[in-house]
Amino acid sequence: MPGLGQIYCGNARRGNSLYLLFQICILLSSLSLLIPVHLINLLLALLLFLGFWLFILIDSFQLARKCELNYELRSYNRWYVYLLAILVAVFLIRPTVKHTIRAYVVASYHVPTGAMSPTLEIGDFVLVNRLTYRSENPERGDVVVFAYPRDPSKLFVKRIIGIAGDLVEAIDKEMYLNGESLNEDYVVHTDSGVYPAEVSPRDIFGPVSVPPNSVFVLGDNRDNSHDSRFYGAVATHQIKGKVFSIYWSWDAERHKPRWERCGSIDK
Repeated sequence: MPGLGQIYCGNARRGNSLYLLFQICILLSSLSLLIPVHLINLLLALLLFLGFWLFILIDSFQLARKCELNYELRSYNRWYVYLLAILVAVFLIRPTVKHTIRAYVVASYHVPTGAMSPTLEIGDFVLVNRLTYRSENPERGDVVVFAYPRDPSKLFVKRIIGIAGDLVEAIDKEMYLNGESLNEDYVVHTDSGVYPAEVSPRDIFGPVSVPPNSVFVLGDNRDNSHDSRFYGAVATHQIKGKVFSIYWSWDAERHKPRWERCGSIDK
């Protein structure tokens, strides 16, 4: 636990201060991830975190070397004080900081399906900006994580196609927004067949109007995505944040990382 070495060496004020600064460092590291500089911001955040942790470690080592051989224990140099400090840090402070970052700053999610392929592949780990929609409204083209309307305990990731007031329609797999054909260069179709509207809304539906305070979302892997065509528009309050970067990608079939996928995603 950062700062515990300083407390052990008789400098409780220094130890507590460093522990507090370490928590602030974690927060700053998470904020630095929001800087749109591709993969380098992730490396900078990691260096900031590890650098300060190493500084605290070296500082405690130097304090220990300066301690006299006949060092007299302070009132807090007791095993139960250390145990209490560790329990408070592990079960109270650390979860609080982690929850604050995930709820209000940046969160990470794992992509388990290919519904957003090729933009997001199975095995991608993405960062989600939780601050984006606190100051602005969702926009068409944003890739977002949201609570599944039929089961809020599940999280989905899709692309926003329409916002409140838009008229959305699909004719033979081609999407139309407010009567105009959409240029969707990010979309792939894996099935050349077209389902009639009475069989499935996958290829032919609408036109439907997006309700107020809602968005219409679709997967980029258009023929293999469970999205607003099937469960309707998503309320904006159900959106958890905007996906802005892939920070890790693992190819389970080849058992190796996909380094080329790490970095910011295109809108």
